[in-house]
Amino acid sequence: MAFKICTVGCGDLSFRMHGPAFQKYAMAHPDTELTACCDIDETPAREFQQNFGFQRWYVDMEEMLRLEQPDAVILMVPVALTAQYSCQILNKRIPLLLEKPPGRTPAELEQIITAAAASHTPARVAFNRRYAPLVQHFKKRINDSTDPQSINYLRCDFYRSNRRDTDFSTTAIHGIDTLRFIAAADYKQLNFSYQEFPELGEKVTNIYLNGSTSTGAIVQLNFCPNSGVVLERHTVQALDHTFLLNIPVWGEFDSPGQIQHFFQNKLVYQISGNQLPGGTETYISNGFYGETAAFLNAVRNDAPATGDIHDARQAVAVADCIRQRKKMFSIADNGGE
Repeated sequence: MAFKICTVGCGDLSFRMHGPAFQKYAMAHPDTELTACCDIDETPAREFQQNFGFQRWYVDMEEMLRLEQPDAVILMVPVALTAQYSCQILNKRIPLLLEKPPGRTPAELEQIITAAAASHTPARVAFNRRYAPLVQHFKKRINDSTDPQSINYLRCDFYRSNRRDTDFSTTAIHGIDTLRFIAAADYKQLNFSYQEFPELGEKVTNIYLNGSTSTGAIVQLNFCPNSGVVLERHTVQALDHTFLLNIPVWGEFDSPGQIQHFFQNKLVYQISGNQLPGGTETYISNGFYGETAAFLNAVRNDAPATGDIHDARQAVAVADCIRQRKKMFSIADNGGE
């Protein structure tokens, strides 16, 4: 019997990253059926169907779900619609992978969590950096080289160019989640600073987070949407060890990415992203294929997968602090995982 996949949202990101990931997965798993894709606009829905081998296209999600009865759905819609559509899908007991952020606010995330619990249906969040081969290799290198509990400092530098977003939190959530994933620890407390640029537009700002994790490590996260380069870099310090990660985000400046490990002032390990198996296409190196395969394999095998919807709570709470221009986040006030 075919394993039927439907997808909702056929926009630019879906076309560049998710479509190729679906194709690759279907080729590796011949019993997979790319059943149908849906978008409220007929043109991208039809083009997505034709380009990536889906059997049918729709402009009405409810109609697609009723007629196709898929085994899994991947949701890629604007964040304003994420909670509503997620709950509709989960209420039909269809396993769901949803794009970040999983709702605009903690309240919207809780709506999704409640729907998943009530229907006993798995829901996963597509934080693609977690599934990027270089990020996973970086985390393994740290775990193999030192006790993760000995990490004393982590830093994220997250730069974009010519971004005039009034709400950069929906992008910054990637750095927030990735650093927490690497640390394998919650944020205990964070202080926020904002550097406004009113001449660039309403609420255009650099965002700086300083704080600590539940294990006692110091953290710094720097989000600069209007820098001179597009990059995401992470630094991890432990006693005698320094680990550096350059993520090959969007095929930009740091591509194909790199990991360096220094021990007592000597470079003891270095690897480039193009030395890792699996391919260097952006949809692979940026984790879109990895998140898709992990979710679909978990559904097929009725097994847990990383990225459970509950694990998004803290990232959403921290991002919501940025949206509201809060000055502080505390695990004591917001809860931990």
